[in-house]
Amino acid sequence: MSKRMMLKFGICVLFLVSVICAISLKNESIKYAFTAVAYVIIGVYNTIDYKSYGEKSSLAFAIMFYCFSASAIAFAIISTIMA
Repeated sequence: MSKRMMLKFGICVLFLVSVICAISLKNESIKYAFTAVAYVIIGVYNTIDYKSYGEKSSLAFAIMFYCFSASAIAFAIISTIMA
């Protein structure tokens, strides 16, 4: 198994754990936090993909998922304050 496949498998497992935790919990701010973690995991994978293989689309996707993560964190903070 190549390093890229092992990285993909590990990130998929972490992503699924994060999604399952986000779905199973009842607190909205914690759901947003786990969603942010999932987005960061995808962003890190795309960043590593860009650094290793030089794919420009991976860098664009990494930036996009980092922005999604930042917005999920902002929603978590706002929902905590509003609750």
